[in-house]
Amino acid sequence: MASKLLLALGILTFIAACASAQTMIASCVELQNINSDLTASYALSGNVDCSATLGWNSGAGFEPLGTNSVQFTGTFSGNSYTISTLFINRPSTDYVGLFGYISASASVSDLNIDFADITGNNYVGGLAGANAGTVTGIAVAGTATANNNYLGGVVGRNYFTMQNCSSSVSVSGSASVGGLIGATEDSSVVSNCYATGDLSSGGSSGAGGLVGRQE
Repeated sequence: MASKLLLALGILTFIAACASAQTMIASCVELQNINSDLTASYALSGNVDCSATLGWNSGAGFEPLGTNSVQFTGTFSGNSYTISTLFINRPSTDYVGLFGYISASASVSDLNIDFADITGNNYVGGLAGANAGTVTGIAVAGTATANNNYLGGVVGRNYFTMQNCSSSVSVSGSASVGGLIGATEDSSVVSNCYATGDLSSGGSSGAGGLVGRQE
């Protein structure tokens, strides 16, 4: 009996240690500060209002978390809370979204993004410009625009796994434009996802209500 009790206490201690290892995010400023450590574990402690981003960085708004060269490699849980009124206006920048690039070792889960207004060049999405990791339980609403290619309501370019995701984002771009994903790998897994937003594509190929192109 004593050994079982010690085991149970050990498990509870381990769970508590894992929870305490997460950095809790309560504001849009704290959300932006994730760029100072893209390797850590984060979670929302409540809904986050990002309406102030309209006036950030001389009108460029929020700076995406991670880039193609320095990717987000940590974990992020929204705890089913909502990030609202996220504004990004970077029409000459690639890999634009809340996250610029989610790496193969990273995961993002259980997050709502509402009233997003996002503009980029190539690889643009409401959640991420590109995803090579695991994305689950994401819902995005708003507008997203790409001056060129790879635009999706949730992810611009998907390389790995997306599950239980939805988009009610109005998307407008050139080629590889999708209501949910701009383009996805043949070997990727996309399941239990849907999109309902409007779509406009000025390119000659790669447009779809759910996925613009499978590559």
